[in-house]
Amino acid sequence: MHSGGLILENGVWISVFYVNAVVGYPPSMAWWKKGNQPNMKEINSAQDFVNAITNAGEKLVLVSFYSVGCRSCKALHPKICQIAADNPEIEVLKVNVHENNALCRSLNVNILPFFHFYRGGEGRIDAFSCSLTKINKLRAAVSKYKTGQVALPAPGPVMPVGSRKDLLMMPALSAGAS
Repeated sequence: MHSGGLILENGVWISVFYVNAVVGYPPSMAWWKKGNQPNMKEINSAQDFVNAITNAGEKLVLVSFYSVGCRSCKALHPKICQIAADNPEIEVLKVNVHENNALCRSLNVNILPFFHFYRGGEGRIDAFSCSLTKINKLRAAVSKYKTGQVALPAPGPVMPVGSRKDLLMMPALSAGAS
């Protein structure tokens, strides 16, 4: 086996390089899969998102939008897992923005980490960005909303998720699209 260099083939010199690379993340580096609680669910499509929120009934639903390459998202993940463990009566949905790009664009997720709060099919009751230094803001919102208190409407149109037919009609993104 060659370690790389030049090879003469049919009278033509060809440069050969061998690369040892990992495609994707090995399980040891998949931070977004570690520490998940029974009340946490990974969202894989717009239909999955609509179903999860609609099926939650009157439970508080916390939606965490993240990217695997986002350092703030990685730092917050254990704290979100702890919030889920401390509040088993809420549902926590995790949405990878790169795998659900069209969904995230339709929900105006423009910065990470970003969080939405829903109560069943009633619609979004709050939305904000939060970093590790502002984790108490997230904890306070969970405490406030799980008791039924609702903030002023979050920016953007607020309507029941079940009536958001646009979420279900988004074009599927190909695996190679970014």
